[in-house]
Order: sequence, then structure tokens, then C-alpha cells
Amino acid sequence: MARNSKSFRSEDKIINKDCYLVKKNFRQIRKKLKNRKLREKVKILKNFEPVGLEHVKILSEHLKRPINIWSKENSLVDFGNIYFEKPKINLEFMKRPSSKIGHFTSKGGLESRSNDPRYPNNCLFDAVGAQVGIEGNLLRRTVQYLQRKESKKRCESAFPVSTNLTERTVASR
Repeated sequence: MARNSKSFRSEDKIINKDCYLVKKNFRQIRKKLKNRKLREKVKILKNFEPVGLEHVKILSEHLKRPINIWSKENSLVDFGNIYFEKPKINLEFMKRPSSKIGHFTSKGGLESRSNDPRYPNNCLFDAVGAQVGIEGNLLRRTVQYLQRKESKKRCESAFPVSTNLTERTVASR
């Protein structure tokens, strides 16, 4: 009878170990997916594709200024409320009727888009840059850099690498 109870305990240990490994792998897979999504967002910036609200959030955090986005219906999307003492950046978003993509301008209809054909879909960064006094292309590259930096941080936290190999060899002996 004692022999059977030991075998059950050893099977439980194996099952618990397998469950632990599955949970660990699930966490790593989830982090890999997050990193892949971050890399895709960096590619959006690099290829001058239309940007999303997550880019506006990063831009607000970088400039340490609140960004308000107004639509034609006067609805408001707010970013950076913690910077309430700083002057607000007011943008207007006009959605194209045929697609999900729209166009950003400064509030009041001031067109601040650069006419350079090398930089399409840069209207958000041009509108913010006109109010802040920074070139729109520089803002786009800054957000791209910040997203790449965030992606690297997440990769390092998901897969830690030992910096000192001698510690590992001494500990394994």
C-alpha cells in the first residue's frame, strides 16, 4: 500500500511540473506576441503608414503635454491629463467617409501638413509639430525610437540573459 502512495505522489509531482512549464510557456508566448505587436507598430512608423491612438499617447508622454483630439461632432479624446499645468495641444480629426483612416489638423482648421511627398501620412506629427515648434518628421522618428526602446525592454524582461557567465558555471558546480 505504501508503494502505491509513493507512485501517486511522484505522478503528482510530474503533473505539477508539467502544469508549471505550461504556465511558464504561456507567459513567454504572451510576451512574444506583445513584442511582435510592438514591432509591427514600429514598422507602421517606419513605413509612413497612418498612425493610431497609441502613437498619440506616446507623443503626449514624450512632450509631457496634454493632447486633445476633437472630431466633427465635437467629441473629445484626451491624452496626458497628468500634465494639466502645461498648455494643451488641440487637434482636429476628420474621418474620411469611405474608410477608417482620417486626417489630423490643428484645431481651427489650420493646415500644417508638409508638402514633401517622401513623408505621406505624417499629418498627426505635422499638426503637433506646428503647435510645439518641432519638425513633424523628427517627432515621428522620436516616437519610433521610443517604441523600439520599449520593445527591447519587454524582450529583455521576457528572456533575461545572464551577464556574468562565471557566476553560472560556479553555481552549477
